[in-house]
Amino acid sequence: MASSQAKPLPSRLVPASVMRMMAPRKFAPRVAGGGDRKDEDVSVVEPNAPAQMAMVPTEFSINVVVTPEKRLGVDVDWADGKTMFIKAVQPGAVAEWNSNNPSRAVKVGDRIVAVNGRSGKAEDMVDECKSKQNLLLLIQTHIKIPVTQSNSAREEAPAKKPRVVCDSLYAGMPAPDPEKDKTAESRAKETDIFSAAPAAENAHFVVFLDIDGVLRRLDGDLTISIDGETLPLHLHNRAFAPEAVRALKSIVHRTGATIILSSEWRRNAALREEVGTALRAVGMPSIRGCTPVLVAREEVLVGTLAHPEKEATLVLRWAERRAREITMWLREHPDVDRWVALDDIDLAQADDFRLPDTCWMGPGLVRTNPSVGLSMSNARKAVEVLQAE
Repeated sequence: MASSQAKPLPSRLVPASVMRMMAPRKFAPRVAGGGDRKDEDVSVVEPNAPAQMAMVPTEFSINVVVTPEKRLGVDVDWADGKTMFIKAVQPGAVAEWNSNNPSRAVKVGDRIVAVNGRSGKAEDMVDECKSKQNLLLLIQTHIKIPVTQSNSAREEAPAKKPRVVCDSLYAGMPAPDPEKDKTAESRAKETDIFSAAPAAENAHFVVFLDIDGVLRRLDGDLTISIDGETLPLHLHNRAFAPEAVRALKSIVHRTGATIILSSEWRRNAALREEVGTALRAVGMPSIRGCTPVLVAREEVLVGTLAHPEKEATLVLRWAERRAREITMWLREHPDVDRWVALDDIDLAQADDFRLPDTCWMGPGLVRTNPSVGLSMSNARKAVEVLQAE
């Protein structure tokens, strides 16, 4: 007697059309006198179907203590000028808070909207974080909540328009709405500072550009003072801050101003070329030129001749020297109508020791925070100086 062979198992690759036929169905009972009416197919609603979720903004506060050994530990982007968007959480005070308070952990994508009660201006909040040890941070985050719709709401909801089926990639898209398109374009121009056409190059407007503390942040870097100039020791790491370069580009974009290098980087050909390359990489014109290099005045000092304050004297002599260098360049280019100096050192202090033919520095100075670099608020102030009537 031949042994019976086991039947092969059915294939797992069941077509989707067959799977739909196998789905459970529910039939409405026949109505008396209904004749030969076919049973109506009623869809089955799964009781455990997942609810729709919505992201809802919420806020919570955290208290952290920052010390020289324990930094805040967050990498933020505050290009919007109002909040600090958290791009990364690194070892530090915030990471320690997250470890101790997992239910209220600060995560990537959250925003810091207030620091010790200061809000509305990101630059002020950054300064508060750098100057204070005890920080009360107001964090804005988003949480998921289920969205339910009542029966009455469903009944009042407008009926969906019939779907038009055609052989087109864009068949399911709504019809164009010129009004909405115009509004969207207007909003995009308000938020994108580069949406408008750039101003034509204007040789009558000049930006005197420092590098360290302006395009390159000095936060955490070892520095050395040479002729009053604060220079980084680690020149192998010369990366420019993208936000600072973007802020500089916005000045040129809106005014057409040309750039004159007043930084100590102008003394080295390789560093000058590095600045020019960085500017061209973001679509900006290269530097127009450099200020001359002069010698510091020995009679300029802070304190007494017998007991001068060394550090303050070096900075003051540097500021006074740079004021004379800018003045000499302007004297050689009388076609320049307006200028602005971007620097992390207070050049205005040189006005108290200026020579009769030296330009006043205070009105044309936009001073930056060396640990932050050139910000968008600095850029807006620079545009105001250049475009002032």
